[in-house]
Amino acid sequence: DTEGGGDGDIDNTASVTSDQTELSESSVETPLDVNPFLSIEKSIISVDPENDGIANEVGDLINYQITVTNAGNQTLFNVVISDPLTGLNQTIPSLAPGQTEAFATSYSITQVDLDSSGGGDGDIDNTATASSDQTGPTSSSVETPLDIKAFLSISKTVISVDTSGDGVINQA
Repeated sequence: DTEGGGDGDIDNTASVTSDQTELSESSVETPLDVNPFLSIEKSIISVDPENDGIANEVGDLINYQITVTNAGNQTLFNVVISDPLTGLNQTIPSLAPGQTEAFATSYSITQVDLDSSGGGDGDIDNTATASSDQTGPTSSSVETPLDIKAFLSISKTVISVDTSGDGVINQA
Protein backbone atom coordinates (compact mmCIF):
# COMPACT_ATOMS: atom_id res chain seq x y z
CA ASP A 1 0.00 0.00 0.00
CA THR A 2 2.88 2.42 0.63
CA GLU A 3 4.62 1.43 -2.62
CA GLY A 4 7.73 0.38 -0.72
CA GLY A 5 7.91 3.53 1.34
CA GLY A 6 7.03 5.68 -1.63
CA ASP A 7 9.90 4.83 -3.99
CA GLY A 8 8.27 1.84 -5.71
CA ASP A 9 10.62 -0.83 -4.42
CA ILE A 10 11.64 -2.83 -1.38
CA ASP A 11 15.02 -1.72 -0.05
CA ASN A 12 17.00 -4.38 1.83
CA THR A 13 20.45 -4.02 3.35
CA ALA A 14 22.48 -6.77 4.95
CA SER A 15 25.60 -6.18 6.97
CA VAL A 16 28.38 -8.35 8.30
CA THR A 17 31.19 -7.73 10.71
CA SER A 18 33.71 -9.75 12.69
CA ASP A 19 36.52 -9.15 15.18
CA GLN A 20 38.98 -9.24 12.31
CA THR A 21 37.09 -7.15 9.69
CA GLU A 22 35.37 -3.88 9.32
CA LEU A 23 31.64 -3.58 8.79
CA SER A 24 30.57 -4.55 5.28
CA GLU A 25 27.14 -3.87 3.82
CA SER A 26 25.31 -4.87 0.69
CA SER A 27 21.98 -3.45 -0.47
CA VAL A 28 19.44 -4.49 -3.08
CA GLU A 29 16.26 -2.90 -4.35
CA THR A 30 13.41 -5.15 -5.46
CA PRO A 31 10.91 -3.34 -7.66
CA LEU A 32 7.25 -3.65 -6.71
CA ASP A 33 4.58 -4.29 -9.31
CA VAL A 34 1.82 -2.14 -7.80
CA ASN A 35 -1.41 -2.60 -9.71
CA PRO A 36 -4.40 -0.65 -8.37
CA PHE A 37 -7.48 -1.87 -10.24
CA LEU A 38 -11.12 -1.14 -9.49
CA SER A 39 -13.91 -2.98 -11.28
CA ILE A 40 -17.65 -2.29 -11.29
CA GLU A 41 -20.54 -4.40 -12.48
CA LYS A 42 -24.12 -3.20 -12.73
CA SER A 43 -26.93 -5.71 -13.19
CA ILE A 44 -30.71 -5.74 -13.26
CA ILE A 45 -32.13 -7.73 -10.36
CA SER A 46 -35.81 -7.40 -11.30
CA VAL A 47 -38.29 -5.35 -13.29
CA ASP A 48 -41.77 -4.60 -11.90
CA PRO A 49 -41.51 -7.50 -9.42
CA GLU A 50 -44.95 -6.83 -7.90
CA ASN A 51 -46.84 -7.23 -11.19
CA ASP A 52 -46.03 -8.52 -14.67
CA GLY A 53 -42.22 -8.20 -14.77
CA ILE A 54 -42.40 -5.77 -17.70
CA ALA A 55 -41.38 -2.10 -17.75
CA ASN A 56 -44.56 -0.71 -19.27
CA GLU A 57 -46.29 1.59 -16.76
CA VAL A 58 -45.53 4.67 -14.71
CA GLY A 59 -44.23 3.57 -11.32
CA ASP A 60 -42.83 0.20 -12.44
CA LEU A 61 -39.61 -0.38 -10.51
CA ILE A 62 -36.33 -1.48 -12.00
CA ASN A 63 -34.14 -2.94 -9.24
CA TYR A 64 -30.38 -2.89 -9.77
CA GLN A 65 -27.31 -4.25 -8.03
CA ILE A 66 -23.97 -2.48 -8.31
CA THR A 67 -20.91 -4.48 -7.31
CA VAL A 68 -17.45 -2.95 -6.93
CA THR A 69 -14.35 -5.09 -6.52
CA ASN A 70 -10.75 -4.27 -5.78
CA ALA A 71 -9.21 -6.50 -8.45
CA GLY A 72 -5.71 -5.09 -7.94
CA ASN A 73 -2.99 -5.66 -5.36
CA GLN A 74 -3.17 -2.33 -3.53
CA THR A 75 -5.74 -1.10 -1.00
CA LEU A 76 -7.99 1.51 -2.58
CA PHE A 77 -9.10 4.54 -0.58
CA ASN A 78 -12.15 6.79 -0.94
CA VAL A 79 -13.95 4.54 -3.41
CA VAL A 80 -16.89 6.60 -4.70
CA ILE A 81 -19.82 4.85 -6.39
CA SER A 82 -22.43 6.95 -8.18
CA ASP A 83 -25.55 6.18 -10.18
CA PRO A 84 -27.13 9.48 -11.27
CA LEU A 85 -30.35 7.88 -12.55
CA THR A 86 -31.22 6.27 -9.20
CA GLY A 87 -29.54 8.87 -6.99
CA LEU A 88 -27.07 6.40 -5.46
CA ASN A 89 -23.93 8.09 -4.16
CA GLN A 90 -21.81 6.03 -1.75
CA THR A 91 -18.25 6.23 -0.50
CA ILE A 92 -16.27 3.27 0.80
CA PRO A 93 -13.39 4.54 2.97
CA SER A 94 -11.09 1.64 1.96
CA LEU A 95 -11.36 -1.50 -0.14
CA ALA A 96 -8.69 -4.17 0.36
CA PRO A 97 -7.38 -6.28 -2.54
CA GLY A 98 -9.96 -8.95 -3.42
CA GLN A 99 -12.69 -7.23 -1.38
CA THR A 100 -16.14 -6.68 -2.90
CA GLU A 101 -18.99 -4.38 -1.88
CA ALA A 102 -22.52 -4.50 -3.34
CA PHE A 103 -25.27 -1.89 -3.36
CA ALA A 104 -28.96 -2.18 -4.23
CA THR A 105 -30.74 0.72 -5.87
CA SER A 106 -33.98 1.26 -7.82
CA TYR A 107 -35.50 3.45 -10.49
CA SER A 108 -39.21 4.13 -10.99
CA ILE A 109 -40.46 4.48 -14.58
CA THR A 110 -41.86 7.95 -15.31
CA GLN A 111 -44.37 9.19 -17.87
CA VAL A 112 -41.52 11.04 -19.59
CA ASP A 113 -39.69 7.70 -20.00
CA LEU A 114 -42.73 6.19 -21.70
CA ASP A 115 -43.58 9.28 -23.80
CA SER A 116 -40.00 9.61 -25.07
CA SER A 117 -39.57 5.87 -25.59
CA GLY A 118 -36.70 5.89 -23.11
CA GLY A 119 -35.02 8.85 -24.75
CA GLY A 120 -35.75 7.50 -28.21
CA ASP A 121 -34.02 4.13 -28.13
CA GLY A 122 -36.81 2.10 -26.50
CA ASP A 123 -35.08 1.38 -23.21
CA ILE A 124 -33.94 2.86 -19.93
CA ASP A 125 -30.16 3.34 -20.06
CA ASN A 126 -28.44 3.33 -16.70
CA THR A 127 -24.75 3.76 -15.95
CA ALA A 128 -22.96 3.52 -12.62
CA THR A 129 -19.42 4.80 -12.10
CA ALA A 130 -16.77 4.05 -9.49
CA SER A 131 -13.44 5.73 -8.80
CA SER A 132 -10.87 5.87 -6.01
CA ASP A 133 -7.86 7.92 -4.95
CA GLN A 134 -5.65 5.34 -6.69
CA THR A 135 -7.69 4.78 -9.89
CA GLY A 136 -9.56 6.74 -12.48
CA PRO A 137 -13.27 6.28 -13.08
CA THR A 138 -14.68 3.03 -14.44
CA SER A 139 -18.29 2.47 -15.49
CA SER A 140 -20.84 -0.25 -16.11
CA SER A 141 -24.14 0.18 -17.98
CA VAL A 142 -27.33 -1.80 -18.44
CA GLU A 143 -30.41 -1.29 -20.59
CA THR A 144 -33.96 -2.17 -19.56
CA PRO A 145 -36.33 -2.51 -22.53
CA LEU A 146 -39.59 -0.62 -22.34
CA ASP A 147 -42.78 -2.28 -23.55
CA ILE A 148 -44.49 0.71 -25.12
CA LYS A 149 -47.87 0.24 -26.72
CA ALA A 150 -49.48 3.34 -28.08
CA PHE A 151 -53.21 2.81 -28.17
CA LEU A 152 -56.00 5.16 -29.12
CA SER A 153 -59.66 4.22 -29.18
CA ILE A 154 -62.67 5.98 -30.61
CA SER A 155 -66.34 5.38 -30.15
CA LYS A 156 -69.09 6.86 -32.27
CA THR A 157 -72.73 6.85 -31.19
CA VAL A 158 -75.84 8.09 -33.02
CA ILE A 159 -77.56 10.61 -30.84
CA SER A 160 -80.42 11.66 -33.11
CA VAL A 161 -81.67 11.38 -36.68
CA ASP A 162 -83.32 13.95 -39.01
CA THR A 163 -85.98 11.57 -40.33
CA SER A 164 -88.04 14.19 -42.20
CA GLY A 165 -85.13 15.86 -43.99
CA ASP A 166 -86.30 19.32 -42.90
CA GLY A 167 -83.24 20.07 -40.79
CA VAL A 168 -85.15 19.37 -37.61
CA ILE A 169 -83.81 16.53 -35.58
CA ASN A 170 -86.51 14.23 -34.40
CA GLN A 171 -85.59 12.43 -31.28
CA ALA A 172 -86.20 8.75 -31.40
